[in-house]
Amino acid sequence: MVHFFFNFCAVVLIYGIKWLREIPLFMADKLSDLAVKNRMYAFAYLFIAFFILPGIIIFLTA
Repeated sequence: MVHFFFNFCAVVLIYGIKWLREIPLFMADKLSDLAVKNRMYAFAYLFIAFFILPGIIIFLTA
């Protein structure tokens, strides 16, 4: 139930403020433009977002 309310509040916050709503769309558009030019940008994003950042957070909190 806590997970639902956390996600619900985030959606209300992000979609409730117009300029905040446009940030993920803008960033996704720019990443796709970079990935079309060079596929390594997409792989780098995946590696950083799903391995490096979580690893840093786990290291700092352990």
